[in-house]
Amino acid sequence: MLLQINIKNGVTGGGFSRKLSSFTDQGEYSNEVVGHFSSNQGGVSCGIGLTHRLRWEENMRIFAEARYLFLDTPAITQTNGLGTTELFPVTIGVRW
Repeated sequence: MLLQINIKNGVTGGGFSRKLSSFTDQGEYSNEVVGHFSSNQGGVSCGIGLTHRLRWEENMRIFAEARYLFLDTPAITQTNGLGTTELFPVTIGVRW
């Protein structure tokens, strides 16, 4: 993402994504590119996270983060470039 704005325990932002794909055919001595596809998309994301300090270890914290990501991407079945990609990753971990 190109821009991130911190809002207390949440993060939101927008940006630009470029996808490049090359399709190759394996030859005897090298791979030959037989097709190429690229697309540009705009997108937004937002998320929220929690951090909790553990009582028995002052420097250790557990955290959880949930994020929503939306990209305006071309669908596989559409030739006009319309479609969307939506992701909802969740991260849980320990910091020290």
